[in-house]
Amino acid sequence: MTDHLLQRHPSWDLTIAATGSANEFFEQKGRAAVDLRVSDEQDQSAVVARRMAELLRTERFDVVVVDELFTAVPISHQLAGKVVFVTDVTGADYGFPQMDRAVAAADAYVLADWPGGHRISSDLGERLVIAGPVVRTFPEFRWQDRKAPQERWVIALGSVLPRKQTHIDRILRLASKAAASRAAQLDVLASADVVEASLGAGTLPADIRAVGFSSSPEQYYRDCSVAVTWGGTTSIECAANGVPTVVAAIGTARDEARVRSGADRWAHLRSVPDTASAGDLLDAVATVRDGVRQESSAVASTSGRDAVVRTLESLV
Repeated sequence: MTDHLLQRHPSWDLTIAATGSANEFFEQKGRAAVDLRVSDEQDQSAVVARRMAELLRTERFDVVVVDELFTAVPISHQLAGKVVFVTDVTGADYGFPQMDRAVAAADAYVLADWPGGHRISSDLGERLVIAGPVVRTFPEFRWQDRKAPQERWVIALGSVLPRKQTHIDRILRLASKAAASRAAQLDVLASADVVEASLGAGTLPADIRAVGFSSSPEQYYRDCSVAVTWGGTTSIECAANGVPTVVAAIGTARDEARVRSGADRWAHLRSVPDTASAGDLLDAVATVRDGVRQESSAVASTSGRDAVVRTLESLV
């Protein structure tokens, strides 16, 4: 989104501030970012507000865009000009509607998702903008059906957080079992430590590669046989760029609704239930591969991103 903003408004001066694993993302992208020194586990704590206060007292910002950090909104409103809050999960979704009231100071509250499965507070009123999912459009990308004798599956886990560990274990164990029956290569977008711990293996077998976190995952998606994912934004990002995608673990009702909405739009996005067997996953892989062959063109949609940008432009 920052790249899109700069293309539309090259004279704008953008400062990126990041928490947790987002710092690694921007570092890999070669983008300068202020490290707020907040871990992923602390990103809804009072620590965020203190770090934002330190940053905002260094210079005056006309607009602050706060991405999911609920506790950063009040201090941003106090020390900056306009505040736009962007999130794909509401406070009410967490079971804490008071979190939504805490961001009442925001000039706009942007839900970066489809509305299904969300609890949306009536307190948000006209400040609420339902943008749809905000995902990257991979530049000059087009998925190509793999013609090599060996299938290659990409396991895309998104951010690797402790609260997701059970789901990560399930995805890796199910995918490794299913892929082995097809002699497929697995490329896992996570560290070797994560993969080895989930599979209980001291050394990974030759057909499983831990390629690490990548800020440019399209290099792995381009000619993969399928992407097997966690049911968060990563699954929508893959599908929106035309990659055949199977969701093998869904953590919340909100994630389930998002995947269901995506599957209504794209024949190459499907999910399997928590009780799925390796055979069920193989059937889903066949379904999404057939589905993506039916798509005659690239299917990426940037409506969510564009809605966020229009909201920013209306405040500047």
